[in-house]
Amino acid sequence: MQLAFSDELKGRKFWFNNIIKQEAEKLVDLVKEDKSVTVFIDNLYSNVDALNVLKEAQNIKLVLAERALNYEYIKKFLNISSDRIVDISELNKNDIQMICKSMNRSSSDAFGLMTENQNISLLEIVFYTATSTQIQERIKSYVKDLKKYKDSNLKIDLLELFVLVNYTSYCGVPCSMDMMYFYFSDCIESYEDIFYALEKMNRIIVESDDYDLYDKSQDYKVMRSKLFAEKSF
Repeated sequence: MQLAFSDELKGRKFWFNNIIKQEAEKLVDLVKEDKSVTVFIDNLYSNVDALNVLKEAQNIKLVLAERALNYEYIKKFLNISSDRIVDISELNKNDIQMICKSMNRSSSDAFGLMTENQNISLLEIVFYTATSTQIQERIKSYVKDLKKYKDSNLKIDLLELFVLVNYTSYCGVPCSMDMMYFYFSDCIESYEDIFYALEKMNRIIVESDDYDLYDKSQDYKVMRSKLFAEKSF
């Protein structure tokens, strides 16, 4: 949205969180005489029908956004080279400073939050000054996506995996591979089944940084965001 409303990008611009096929067809007709049109679509997973219409228009540039969780599904509808895919999960100090400046807020507190959690997320920074209800609404949206996600190769319920790792993170304990294997022992055949599920959530569940405190013969997972874990619980 910040890019869509910036002055740096010229021409007509449209941003959609939800757009159906019929609306996309009307938009294509509306801008057919324009040479410079940019359409931003968030939540691409829910707007694939509209995407299939818009991508055929020669005068429309598309900027698409979706969580990593749904990328495996939507990539079959795209013909995009890897260098045109931007991962915005990771933030550095310059990113945080610019975000705080745009919010007229000192970045010192945000840097403190970053020190406590190396995998600080954009959501945490943006909602750092907002109410917990707003953060929880975003969490509800993520949980809804987990419930809907389908993959015939998955042997682990992603929502259940989310709850398990979230609970241990909330308690201040990383979730070991042994813990996950024991918990899901009734539905998996090997550790590979756990790794496959974790790959689907590698933007929200990450490696623990406290390697020195635990047995180095296995991996330990935590929620990437302490704030996310607290509000999810």
